[in-house]
Amino acid sequence: MEVSIIVSPRERFTSIIVSLQSLFATIPADIPVIVVEGCSPESVCEQLKELQEQRPFEWIRTDYFITPQEARNIGFDMVQTELVVFTDNDIHYQTG
Repeated sequence: MEVSIIVSPRERFTSIIVSLQSLFATIPADIPVIVVEGCSPESVCEQLKELQEQRPFEWIRTDYFITPQEARNIGFDMVQTELVVFTDNDIHYQTG
């Protein structure tokens, strides 16, 4: 079963790195992940770049603040799998 995961923004930027790290620790490396965000601080962008080098994922950044629904729509346009999981950037994932 092919699935992609789209991560959309919530009200804060600070949780995205920990959230993505926990997501990547709980899914196979071949599952496509699309992260859509806008106007995050430069420090968050640097951390996303570093994380992207460790575990590749598609990263779409807008130059304006983006709503979760806008982000989902943008990410959905890039999906090439049968199924899609929509999630937020403030969730801490656990195995199982």
